[in-house]
Amino acid sequence: MKTVLADASSVILLHKADLLARMQAVFRIWLTDSVYAEVTRNRRPGARTIALDRREGRVALVKPVQASDGRLPEGLHRGERD
Repeated sequence: MKTVLADASSVILLHKADLLARMQAVFRIWLTDSVYAEVTRNRRPGARTIALDRREGRVALVKPVQASDGRLPEGLHRGERD
């Protein structure tokens, strides 16, 4: 099974389109801590589902890796930087 490192927007949109479970059937989904926090706060679409998926092992949390050259656009949110 291949692994996907997903951002918050992708997870939210996959949930809204009712495609998250299908994606999980094909890929391991990894999220950084900051992305997980973003998708599970303030009653965002899919927040409960993602929290349950993490508890049941369908979503894994991983540590972010720094960009190799250190050059990132200004104004990125923490999850986007991760």
